[in-house]
Amino acid sequence: MFNAILQVIRFEGRRTRTTGRVGIWLALAAFPSLLMILLQAQARQTIPNEPLALMAFYLVVQVGCMLGLLLWATPAVGSELEAQTWIYLALRPHGKTATLIGKYVIATAWTASAGLVSAAGVAFFSRYPDPWTLAAALMVLVLISSACYAA
Repeated sequence: MFNAILQVIRFEGRRTRTTGRVGIWLALAAFPSLLMILLQAQARQTIPNEPLALMAFYLVVQVGCMLGLLLWATPAVGSELEAQTWIYLALRPHGKTATLIGKYVIATAWTASAGLVSAAGVAFFSRYPDPWTLAAALMVLVLISSACYAA
């Protein structure tokens, strides 16, 4: 069972490393940071710390992670139905479980990695008094939300 999961992870890892998906990853990683830069540029006065941290949370954890998983997990399931490999998965022992867990790990890894980069960028560009604390909190929340939203 464990070997089957590793095989799915290896296969999906190779299959998802394309130019288009790397471009999507870059867009997901940069999108919240760009919004924070634009927000800071348009602010007429200093934004208070609490709304700033809340905006960072919504941009990175809520929007970034959810959008990332919608872009990664949804095509993973659809590709099995379109390729009609679901029949093979249904008949193979532990095939459904191995595929489900393998695709879950890949979608979570892609989303979490983009979220971690995004959290660091948002914390840096937010002009928060302690950006390292904000970045650390956002990174922990990204890891938790990526794992939970993907489930």
